[in-house]
Amino acid sequence: MEAIYMTEKDASIRYSYSKFWFQRCRWSGEGPPFIKIMGRVLYPIKETDEWFKSHTINSTSEIK
Repeated sequence: MEAIYMTEKDASIRYSYSKFWFQRCRWSGEGPPFIKIMGRVLYPIKETDEWFKSHTINSTSEIK
């Protein structure tokens, strides 16, 4: 059975961002989608992959 969700730790490893980065993005509302179940934060893998693909910068000229 394929996993549908990943933990914050798994997400930080998969995308090479710190757990603090994910926490800050949740607080600011600017990060990838997540759910919170019984105090545990989980990221849906498919939606998080799509979020990172849509927020990729290919060159410094794209930075605003």
